[in-house]
Amino acid sequence: MQGAAWVKDTFTKLGGSRRDVTVEYFAHAGWKMPSVICRIAGTGPNKDEKVIIGGHMDSVGGPGADDDGSGTITLFEVLRGLVEGGYVPNRTIELIAYAGEEGGLLGSGEIARAYKANGTKVAAVLQFDMTMFTDGGKNEVVQLVTGGTNKELTGFVDKLFKTYAPGVKTTMVSSVGGSTDSASWTRNGFASAWPFEPVFNKSLHTPKDTYEKLDPAFGLNYAKVGVAFAVEVAEAK
Repeated sequence: MQGAAWVKDTFTKLGGSRRDVTVEYFAHAGWKMPSVICRIAGTGPNKDEKVIIGGHMDSVGGPGADDDGSGTITLFEVLRGLVEGGYVPNRTIELIAYAGEEGGLLGSGEIARAYKANGTKVAAVLQFDMTMFTDGGKNEVVQLVTGGTNKELTGFVDKLFKTYAPGVKTTMVSSVGGSTDSASWTRNGFASAWPFEPVFNKSLHTPKDTYEKLDPAFGLNYAKVGVAFAVEVAEAK
């Protein structure tokens, strides 16, 4: 719960004085830690539709700097870019820090099911789960995961990297050894995409998953694409 409170507080601070930016908990029935949803309200004709960008804030076996502190920080940087740029969206944008991913995509699963049950319109979903490990700079290729995601949306995200992070190469892979919260949305009929870091981090789920192993400069490319994704999808006709 303490971690969720810090994430909520950070979202709130980054939202600044903007009244269209709100932050709330999504309480879960089976465990104490809530997910956190930061919302930038849409003002256009498609304001009832949502653009969702997520990452999970729980960890297991260690500090979780890469898995998934890196994704959570990417969410913060996307919000910073949108707010400091003064962007007011057509569709509503939600940045979601999920609880319970390590327990089996629990938080995102509950949220996705709730959105489906409520008939919530979701234009697209982007997942940031592990974005900053490059094995000491030896590998700087973004892996776009095709398993459990939407083919067309994944291709669109590929184009965003080529346009807004042109120095980064991308490659399509069917799997990176596991799934993430994007799969929860896919299972409930929503289009999702998951760009993954260049190489599997062998320190995951251990006490060695620490900050000094990460490459924030490379991770900035994901934040750039996150901002582009939010704007492009929010304004799409």
